[in-house]
Amino acid sequence: MKKRKLKKSWSALLIVIICIVLAVFGLSYYNRLKFSPQKDANQYSSEDLYAGVSSRSYIASNADTGECYYDNELIVMTTKNAMSKVLDKVQDLYNCKFAGKNGYDHSFLVRFPDGQNYAQLTKRLNRIKNIDGVKEVSLNYAVTIDSEDEPYVKGKASHSWGYKAIKASEGYTYRSLMNAVPVGIMDTGFDTSAEDLNGKLTTLGNHTESDHGTAMAGIIGADPTNKEGIAGVMSEVKMYGVSVEKYTSIYAIMTNLHILNQKGCKVIDLSIACDELNFAACQDNTNAKNAIRRMSKLLAYSINDFEKPSLLIASSGNTDGYKYCRVDDAFYGYKKLIKKNGKTGFYDDKGIFRTYNANVYGEKLTATSDAYWNLFGYIDDSQMSSKIIVVGSAKKSGKKYKISNYSVSGTRVDVLAPGEGIYSLKPSTSSGYGLYSGTSCSAAYVSGLAGALLSIDQKLTVTDLQSYLINTATISTDDLPMVNMENAIDTLLKEHPIKTTITGRVLDENKKPLANASVTTTANGEKIASVKTKSDGTFTVNAYAGKTKLQVKSTLYASYNKTYTISKKTMKTGDIVLDKEKWKELYVDFIKKHKGDSYALWKVDDNNTPELMIFSDTHNYFVTYKNKVLYYLDMGPALTSRDYSEKENLVYVSYSQNNAIYECYYKVGDSRIRTVHIGQQSTGADGKTSYIWDSASVNAKTYQKNSQNMQAKLHHSAQDKTYDNKSVEKAVYNY
Repeated sequence: MKKRKLKKSWSALLIVIICIVLAVFGLSYYNRLKFSPQKDANQYSSEDLYAGVSSRSYIASNADTGECYYDNELIVMTTKNAMSKVLDKVQDLYNCKFAGKNGYDHSFLVRFPDGQNYAQLTKRLNRIKNIDGVKEVSLNYAVTIDSEDEPYVKGKASHSWGYKAIKASEGYTYRSLMNAVPVGIMDTGFDTSAEDLNGKLTTLGNHTESDHGTAMAGIIGADPTNKEGIAGVMSEVKMYGVSVEKYTSIYAIMTNLHILNQKGCKVIDLSIACDELNFAACQDNTNAKNAIRRMSKLLAYSINDFEKPSLLIASSGNTDGYKYCRVDDAFYGYKKLIKKNGKTGFYDDKGIFRTYNANVYGEKLTATSDAYWNLFGYIDDSQMSSKIIVVGSAKKSGKKYKISNYSVSGTRVDVLAPGEGIYSLKPSTSSGYGLYSGTSCSAAYVSGLAGALLSIDQKLTVTDLQSYLINTATISTDDLPMVNMENAIDTLLKEHPIKTTITGRVLDENKKPLANASVTTTANGEKIASVKTKSDGTFTVNAYAGKTKLQVKSTLYASYNKTYTISKKTMKTGDIVLDKEKWKELYVDFIKKHKGDSYALWKVDDNNTPELMIFSDTHNYFVTYKNKVLYYLDMGPALTSRDYSEKENLVYVSYSQNNAIYECYYKVGDSRIRTVHIGQQSTGADGKTSYIWDSASVNAKTYQKNSQNMQAKLHHSAQDKTYDNKSVEKAVYNY
């Protein structure tokens, strides 16, 4: 009996032990995951991305080091494939929760149950840094995002001035060549129900409804076809939006960038600004400068690990549009002044509104800031800066454009774009629109343009995009140039040709099909293709999108030359009617009857009709076509029997017929004509008329007017350097 009781006791004890082990394991697993946000596989392209929302109540600061951070969190960046192992070791060391994960820059966020003082948190940071596989450990720095409501608009602005200023309408010319591409937006919130977005905007993760993000999405890609409100810069787009809180963390920004990158967004619009931080840094505040350096370093680490290339388009900031005051107990030493309920004041580091008092805070300070001291502007090494464009704001000033008074400038600003009095969407109602101002609007214009270029050629690299945006910005302002959509697309199509075709039909002067006409296309001075028209006069010839020249030529007909702007895969020209040129037929008949051993053919009049000279041993003919009549002059036997100057070699001939005077000038060599020039008959000092002229004495006005059109075109065989009638017949037909 005792043995049976003892066996039962051991069994019960074993069950208890097993339960305890399972409880400990379960609690450990729970502790690791219980603060993870609910993940939805449809929200993100990968389960390897999610950023926890940090609680503002844990924001702390250290005056000695110039750091403003969350005192219950640490960012851990690991080497590739080491994240899981490092996380296990961190959780073995400390009671912490897994609060965020980025499998692409190999980082995760851990959250402790309680806030730690700076020394304690630093001690934990240094201990984690020594774990094998850890690349970097950092405080999770606190970032205050400034909203841009509408502080700078005075009066009303033209609803479409910005759209017109960058020549955005020209982009729609090429809409049929565009394919929808994803563009990412990081902002303070979005409303996806606005009718003018027409299902083009998808939000990722938790988000709030905000005027600002909705307006930026409208500038980038509002539907141009629904006849509602506005048209975005991009006609074909799929936008993805991620929201950041006003009080957010650097880790949330890093991870949200990767969320957009994983959605395939090669263009990411960064509508965020940190005006107080920028102002303080430009006032040489050490804390502010250190904060920017540390946060930019983390951003650069993270951006460098993008799985897919993305171009970040960041606003330069609106620091210069506000007044500031010195606040001794503010972490960065200065606060931005705003109006609330009719009073001027500022929000302190705890989010409490304080009324401004000049006796307490001193005079109001005016900013003159530099975009170098911004989160993304500070990332300026060559490798990383090629992935970032910083955009300033321009305004309309009469018929000119100027940089906006509030726009942060400096050498780190790459281009300008419209940013003042911009009409765009408001949330909550499909018919809601309003005016906005700020460099965020400017960044949205550039993001839309970048996306439009990408929608035409999806093979463009990030470096290509940056180059096109900056190097084609030609719209003049009093500072940097503004982006130019027309120039950017034209340049893109020249450097990255898109094959298209032109179809049409060629008819003769009687509107009947003209077969075997030559149809040729050229672009940028280079021949693309040449075909012959079919028996029904139709043709299909290869071309390039953009500006392509089409030339149609046929024997005895005037050439057709026209430059088309091709915006479709196939463009139809309609019927092309060629005019018959009777002079060609008459010239060829004359050549066949009066064969010579050399010829000269050159254009001398406005209707593209040339004059002809035929030379032989017995006769020399001058032939011209005027007023639909062929005229010719028989100049007799060979020129070698005529009096001419061996020095100057310029011979002048003049004749009249039917009350019309015709003049011919030609230059001779040893025994035959070499070239033809224009000159003028004059009377010498002896009073006698001279027919031999030096080209230097040619009437300057006459020569300058006609020299480009009247240079001789001599036709001869390359073998014996003699001329034949077939060569000049061909020249006449092709003239």
